[in-house]
Amino acid sequence: MGGPGTFQSNLTSYLRDQGNQVTYDISDGPFDAILVINGTRHIPQLLFEKTRGARIIQRLGNVIQLHRHLDTPILDKLRTEISMRIIRFIRSHIANAVVYQSEHVMGAWEKNYGETSAENHLIYNGVDLDRFHPQGPTLDPHSGIRILSVEGTQGNDPFNIAFQLSRTLNNRDINHEVLMVGRDRGGFAERVSSIPDVRFIGRVEPADLPQYYRGSDLFLSTDILEAGCPNVVLEAMAAGTPVIGVDAGPLPELVGKEGGICVEPPFDPWKTDRLPISASLANAVEEINKNHDVWSSRARKRAEEYFGLGHMTEAYLKTLTKNDDY
Repeated sequence: MGGPGTFQSNLTSYLRDQGNQVTYDISDGPFDAILVINGTRHIPQLLFEKTRGARIIQRLGNVIQLHRHLDTPILDKLRTEISMRIIRFIRSHIANAVVYQSEHVMGAWEKNYGETSAENHLIYNGVDLDRFHPQGPTLDPHSGIRILSVEGTQGNDPFNIAFQLSRTLNNRDINHEVLMVGRDRGGFAERVSSIPDVRFIGRVEPADLPQYYRGSDLFLSTDILEAGCPNVVLEAMAAGTPVIGVDAGPLPELVGKEGGICVEPPFDPWKTDRLPISASLANAVEEINKNHDVWSSRARKRAEEYFGLGHMTEAYLKTLTKNDDY
């Protein structure tokens, strides 16, 4: 499904190529460094390894809040709250250094839970620029504008951004198709089946994702409440697919002025159950479509300049080793 799994495999391959030993088993110590992705139940082992001299690095995504706003079962809410307490304890009392995936993530943690004595590092996620590239196998072309949405789970968007955009484009008689990729949450596939021009694909093997990006004219980002540094946005830009979305969360700092268009929400998304932005997004679709080749080239260039896999892996190695020679 990509996401953290892709990050781990990319970083592990690089660390081993640099002559380092990597394990996922905390009983394999002693360690020079331990990378904790968000949190772990192994708090006693972390503390023990820290006393033996291990450097503890915590990689954080966005503050988890969505369960407080969605219709979530009480047990799931309880598990999430417990997980957040564990993550916060590691951040405040164990980590030697904390890696934030974006400026937005760093700001959210410090706003909600304050600063810590740990080192702060900002390291964006990275994308394999050779794999996600404008040239290569692609989907069969669509007669109109094809818009792609890729999320780990589809159905988490409380605003139904993709649906609203599609309806607005239909009202403007714009020939289009919205492809939605990801796991089904809460009967999402059934909801989609009744909406014209929106097609739910379901899960796609990571190896097949590049052709979906290449075969689409635009990428629609719908995760505006909890995204930390979404790989899918970086992958889309690397494939030359301009991004549209909401000027909220980390999206504006990732997309910039070159990678696509972020539209201003009329009010705070956290304080409403409706987000009337479909007209603005439809305007963005039309604006990019006028000069698609230029936008595509800009998106690819932005990915090359800021989000190549090499930038990320080198930064993590420096942080893990506290060695600027790498």
